[in-house]
Amino acid sequence: MLQIKGSTYKFTQQKTINLVSVLDTINLLIHGNPEANPGKDTDKIANKTVLVQRNVLDHLLMLGVESQWAPVAVRCMALRCIGDLVINHPKNRDALASKVLGEEPQVEPTLNSILRIIL
Repeated sequence: MLQIKGSTYKFTQQKTINLVSVLDTINLLIHGNPEANPGKDTDKIANKTVLVQRNVLDHLLMLGVESQWAPVAVRCMALRCIGDLVINHPKNRDALASKVLGEEPQVEPTLNSILRIIL
C-alpha cells in the first residue's frame, strides 16, 4: 500500500486516509502499545529490523522525501516513521546513511535531502 507509481500519482482524499492509516500501523509496530506490553523492547527492535529488511524504509523515503505531490500529513508521518525506524537502531541508521536519492547525475545523500526539507 505504500508503493506509489509515477511522478504524477493522484492523492485522493480516500488514498490519503488509507496511507495515513498504514503509517499509523507502522508506528504501532515500531512503538507497540506500552499499556499492553510494557518492557517488550526486543519486539520493537525486531519489528524495526524486519521493516527495513522488507524495504519499508525505501517506500517511506519515497513518500516523505521524494514525493512532492504527497499531502503534508502523509509526508510528515512518513518522516516521523523514518526517524522512529532509525532511533536506537545502529544497523537501520547505517542503512539510512548509505542511501542516496534522485537520479543520475543529480543524486544526493538521503540525509541531506531530509535536512533540506526540515529546514
